[in-house]
Amino acid sequence: MRILPYLGIFGLVAACGASSSDATTDDAPAAPPPATTTTATPPAASPPPAPADAGAPGCVPSSGTWSSLVPGPGQAGFDPTLAASMARYDRLHEAVVTHATGLAGTITITSDPQKRAKVEHLLATPWAAGDVDPTDDLAQYEGISPEDYVTQWGMSVGMYAGSEIAADAFRYAVLRDRGGDCTELARARKMLEVGLDALHVVVTIPGYPGAIARAIARNDLPGDGKAATTPILDAQGNPNPLEKNNGTWRADNSTGKLYPAYSWVDSCSRDMLFGWTLAMASAWDVMAKDPTIDAARKARLVADAKSVLGGLVVVRANGKDLELWDPEGRRTFHGNLHETSVDRQYVIKNGVASLMALGEVAALVSVVDDAPAKAYLQSLIGPRDLPGAIGQSIAVIALGGDSSNYSAYNMLFLTGFMAHRWVGDATVRAGLAKPLQVDLYAPLFGPRPADWKQSLFDFVVASTSATFDPGAVARGTETLASFPSAPYYATAVTNCDAAEIAAKSCTLNDGTTVVALKTANGELVADRPIPMKLRPPSNFFWRSSPFLVNQAGDANTVFPGSDARLAYWLGRWVRTGP
Repeated sequence: MRILPYLGIFGLVAACGASSSDATTDDAPAAPPPATTTTATPPAASPPPAPADAGAPGCVPSSGTWSSLVPGPGQAGFDPTLAASMARYDRLHEAVVTHATGLAGTITITSDPQKRAKVEHLLATPWAAGDVDPTDDLAQYEGISPEDYVTQWGMSVGMYAGSEIAADAFRYAVLRDRGGDCTELARARKMLEVGLDALHVVVTIPGYPGAIARAIARNDLPGDGKAATTPILDAQGNPNPLEKNNGTWRADNSTGKLYPAYSWVDSCSRDMLFGWTLAMASAWDVMAKDPTIDAARKARLVADAKSVLGGLVVVRANGKDLELWDPEGRRTFHGNLHETSVDRQYVIKNGVASLMALGEVAALVSVVDDAPAKAYLQSLIGPRDLPGAIGQSIAVIALGGDSSNYSAYNMLFLTGFMAHRWVGDATVRAGLAKPLQVDLYAPLFGPRPADWKQSLFDFVVASTSATFDPGAVARGTETLASFPSAPYYATAVTNCDAAEIAAKSCTLNDGTTVVALKTANGELVADRPIPMKLRPPSNFFWRSSPFLVNQAGDANTVFPGSDARLAYWLGRWVRTGP
């Protein structure tokens, strides 16, 4: 019985990642990272027959008509308004947000109304036929540089930036396989390649086998990259800082010092790792057999995934594997993924940690795809029985009740998707259905994410359901349709004034919805989820409480929409029929 309090607080502090104010940024490096030499061999491509007229370079038109969770053009239920809204986020991602590092992130923008207007005009302007490079759109169509518009570039952080790469992968696959316009397809391919080049920086800048950056930033641009860096070791050769923390800025530590214009944050946490891994596995899923993606990029991605997996399989002096380590030879602050981990301690095998570990490893193994990697995954499935632990105790996440940490739920749905998609074992996949669809999403007692209308959670559950759960799809689509339009300014939202707070009853800003108020985790929350159109600002809604009523903001801050793009393009990618 003594273990229950520990498991109960998993919902409070399991997130071990950045707060909702953590920034992320993107941009293609001024000089693309070089492909590294590797002996890894990706699976042989099986190219479709080339059409007589391939259109834009590398375009292979398809006549695919398969249906998806979120309907696309030509499908029943297609919502052109939602598609147009997400297209604005895609264009912002391509032309502005990724300018610094090749990865997505929060930006601070100029107060100049004319420059703001130029960006907003761009987001509504079609590109020219044959314009297959979206990274220079702002200069080409509006005559300004992203650096004229952005005054501060936030760091590119794993959960958010990785989600954007996954979104780019899903978008590319949808356009390729359902007959997208050749120019649009080429632009999507370009952004996937830009993201993969930047992801290689994330894996190699620590200069230590198995390590991966929590975040990267450009140190030659204003913003997070200007933070002072700390040497990995002090003058006496001791780890620096002496007490490990949740992230320290470091200078380029790559072999050969390949990235002098970059700084990086160490102490990659579980949630940030999951974002990077989702990016790797999603990209590999859609490009492994694609002949238009060059072999060097494929081989490099395999090598990067093998490096990360190689660090996780090592059994450390404490007898545990599944640990993230940094170059000074210490575990990252929240880098324990072992199935017995509870927050930062090792306690007892539990379903929460087991699902995270299984999803993480399954995703990496899907990329590496060699005998040792498969054997390691099988050891987690067989002798260590992570699937059994998931089935027995994933429900402990609900013990947090009103004080649940919503980032923990985000991690579980994300790794649940990764496990179900990439574990490969049909029996294990079938066994994940109840833990994901019932114990986690719609339990009889405690928090019910099924009621929250968090699109990512809804679409993950629908993708694992034999019926593709139309109710979950409807809830997820409703939220996306109410998502703020790009550019999404992080303006403060006050639904409840002081008098309403004192009365513990509030009429939300729509003038009709009345909620009761209470305090949870030190924050003012409602007794029911807040509709998306009324929610306070968040740079990643799926890891924020859907019950928050008020939030400070900054009208000069723009969020990239990583959360919306991931959910939307995942929904467009998951096939529901022929």
